[in-house]
Amino acid sequence: MLPNERYKEIWNYVEKNLQGKLACKYIVTCLHMAAKHDCETELADFVLKSIERSKLVALSELRNRFGDPAQELPDISITQHNLSGYDELLLTKSQGVCYA
Repeated sequence: MLPNERYKEIWNYVEKNLQGKLACKYIVTCLHMAAKHDCETELADFVLKSIERSKLVALSELRNRFGDPAQELPDISITQHNLSGYDELLLTKSQGVCYA
């Protein structure tokens, strides 16, 4: 199910060193980035080098290096509505008027 021996090595390492769901998330994220950005060899080599140093590279670092570039969020201006409208609703409810 894994594309090559490099990814099998990565899986063996994360399976032994991360908890179940985290290990799965790690390998799936690696595979997704490798496929999406056509960097299967480079990503595997980078991760394996970190494993050789006994320090597994963080997913955030992999995303920065191999994933989509960070996108800035747009500025959104929102105007608060007039709160006195609630007073009108409460007043009609207390008078027994219902608009629903």
